[in-house]
Amino acid sequence: LTRKSGVSLLGRLGHTSRGEGALTLTSYALSVEVPRGRMRLGATLGYLSESCGAEWQGGDDDCAGDIMIGGSVRSMIANRSLSGDASAHGKKSSSSGRDGRLIVGFDANVGYSPRQGENAIAAAASLPTGLALQSGSVRIMPFLTPGLAYGRLNNVAYEDVDEEPTSYGAITFMLGGGVGLQFGTSGVGANIGFQRVMKSQGGATQLGIGMTWNGVTR
Repeated sequence: LTRKSGVSLLGRLGHTSRGEGALTLTSYALSVEVPRGRMRLGATLGYLSESCGAEWQGGDDDCAGDIMIGGSVRSMIANRSLSGDASAHGKKSSSSGRDGRLIVGFDANVGYSPRQGENAIAAAASLPTGLALQSGSVRIMPFLTPGLAYGRLNNVAYEDVDEEPTSYGAITFMLGGGVGLQFGTSGVGANIGFQRVMKSQGGATQLGIGMTWNGVTR
């Protein structure tokens, strides 16, 4: 839902909880994206706020907030009209733009957080797939985002345990989805969605909202 010819600013707010609400996580992030050929390159700065209830069984470090930094690469794989006209790699077709379109992209992200000295890193690759529909001057895009992610937490030390700090890592599937909106030619967009980490233990669903502005042209 972004214009590929300009710089984009994105604001995000995410919320999730664990242990039946005993641990609450709220993330705030600001990103900037710039076009490079057929790709868009992005950088993100965020903050993770954590709040622990009396029922939380984890350590004190789980209740402390921390900064997050990240980078991203996005590209369009296919852009096909539902009426039959196809367009790949973002090339325009002869359709009027009022027809619905099936859009498939590729999205890769990496992230890092100091995590109170424990050094958390993550990487993910996904295939966002959506239907772009036009309603008056508003563009509406319901989407699903299947993906694969890797996360690792380094330098983990436990209280009252006489052992060297250790590290943990895992690869898991993710599934996201939601609805995005773009309001005419204003360059302003909004989205609401979810992302689920598909793990039997430790998996959680994050709910989020985002705002975009594509008014900075290059």
